Amino acid sequence: MPTRRQLALMPALAASGFAPSIAVAQNPRVLNIGVNRVSVGAEPAFDGGIHQAKVVGEMFENLIDVDYDTPGRFKPVLAERWTRVDGRTVDFHLRRGATFHNGDELTAEDVAFTFGPERLMNADAPTRGELGRHMGPLERVEAVDRYTARVVMRGDNPVIEALFTQRPAAIINRRAYLAAGSFEAWMRASVGTGPYRLRELTPGRHVILDTHGAYWGAKPHFERLVFQVVPEVSTRISGVISGSLDIAADIPVDQLRRVQGRREARAVGGPVNNMRAIYLSRRDNPLMRDVPLRRALGLAIDRQRITRALWGGHPSVPEGMQWPSMGAMRITDRDWPHAATFDPDEARRQLATSAYRGEALNWTLMNNYYINEVATAEAMVEMWRAVGINVRLTVVENRAQVNTAPLDIRNTSMDYDGFPDPFPILGQFGRGGFVSSIHRWWQNDEVDRLGDQMMATTDPAVRKAAWRRILRIIEWDDPAVFALHTTAAFHVARSDLSWTPANTEWPLMQLATARR
Repeated sequence: MPTRRQLALMPALAASGFAPSIAVAQNPRVLNIGVNRVSVGAEPAFDGGIHQAKVVGEMFENLIDVDYDTPGRFKPVLAERWTRVDGRTVDFHLRRGATFHNGDELTAEDVAFTFGPERLMNADAPTRGELGRHMGPLERVEAVDRYTARVVMRGDNPVIEALFTQRPAAIINRRAYLAAGSFEAWMRASVGTGPYRLRELTPGRHVILDTHGAYWGAKPHFERLVFQVVPEVSTRISGVISGSLDIAADIPVDQLRRVQGRREARAVGGPVNNMRAIYLSRRDNPLMRDVPLRRALGLAIDRQRITRALWGGHPSVPEGMQWPSMGAMRITDRDWPHAATFDPDEARRQLATSAYRGEALNWTLMNNYYINEVATAEAMVEMWRAVGINVRLTVVENRAQVNTAPLDIRNTSMDYDGFPDPFPILGQFGRGGFVSSIHRWWQNDEVDRLGDQMMATTDPAVRKAAWRRILRIIEWDDPAVFALHTTAAFHVARSDLSWTPANTEWPLMQLATARR
């Protein structure tokens, strides 16, 4: 039975849209997670959203994954081992006895179908956008035998294995996909191999997952996960303190003080392998074709001030569009300002050489899809105003409204998950990329050519020279993006819950490891 304190809290929770009747924390086998939104479907390559990752990260698995304890290395998941056949071919040898949520055994046919024509390769395939930008160099995946899937790229490729660790490359069940009848139906009845299976998905309210009884790996402690939409941060935290929730996800740093010194709850989390950034689109507004204007937009932002004010200094300011795990591929001797440089005087000088005369630029965003998103945007608008740039900020309710609004500036985040290579950037800005080809916000012929070269050779010197030039183009010569800060993900959890989330967005929460 709920305690007196929990009963007192329930009216406030109900008023906020939180309905604790599904399952409450008194059931020791149910884990209740308060989130600010849930996705409309549970398909790993649907939209790549951070809120979707919480759910599909528990339902789906990749052939291999990044070894987060040893950056630059990979570990087996659904593939027990893998073999390089030649420069463009890898054979993945599947784990025998792994089963899908519907009881089907995992076979190479499922792997081939995951990346096949119906789902990916055809021009009208439903995941071509999200999955295609991650798997651009892929030519085909074929079943050699029941337990061997062969991956063939369009040319020699040094990062084949890394491509298959990406979030949208999770393996789905062929029979269930075809039986669903439509992609929309499949998203509400998705079938993977992960430790949890989909029980119920109600957009805007909740997602319920139950344990996969025949899971090949360690059995989760909790039999059910309930992701409950609780939009207000304060209400999510109160839910944990009262015991109606076990976890309050995605908590701004300044709200963590509410649980300092409390016996019932504690703060969990820290930096994750992700970078917040801003796309610069030249698709809709002729003004945004002006290179000095785009340079000034990046130079005017004081990122250190933003991280101190809104994050308590937790996220760091990155070295432009690079990350530490890139190792030998990192460019450390730039002769141009990198994409996180703060230089307001140079911003004003660039504006003086531009055709910009104070016209309003458009920036449409959702209400805190990212933590502190609106507060960050408001601070940036003032920083732009200080150097003479006028940005009109519009906050909307959903992504469809963002996608249909005039676009000059757009929020994004980029996973880099310990990758020892810059190839994720090519999935954004290279040929076939999310920015350059799918949305056509920005495109550069030289970047397309150099990206093709990078992904078709294993020569380190050739690849690094191509990357150096690509980096200069997207950061300075023809700016496409600028960095804001690395990402930190904080949550509030019950004190009696043993749980450490992964330092990545895939799987963001790693709930199968939680114990009470």
